[in-house]
Amino acid sequence: MVVTRPTGTEGVEVIDAYGKPATFQQTMDDGKKIDGKANDLRYETGIGFLTMTNNAVLTQEGGNVIEGQKITYNINKQLLVAESDNNSRVTTILQPQTKQDKQDKN
Repeated sequence: MVVTRPTGTEGVEVIDAYGKPATFQQTMDDGKKIDGKANDLRYETGIGFLTMTNNAVLTQEGGNVIEGQKITYNINKQLLVAESDNNSRVTTILQPQTKQDKQDKN
């Protein structure tokens, strides 16, 4: 793992992690956890932006899974984009909500 401060300002770090795989975890506003793993992770703390490349997988508690060669995730807005290379596809598995989950939201 390498941590740099490109602007020299505390709180504006760039964290690069490498592994087989490197991992990431976040607890969402609704209390569910998101786990990410990839061979290369880059987290830009100042803008809340995560880039996962090389065998990227993002799994949400409850069974939702997204796999691709590259996944970018805007943590503050909770928006992601998954991409593949020419030899593979993005895979998305979405689990249906239960009646209890729907009632909890109302």
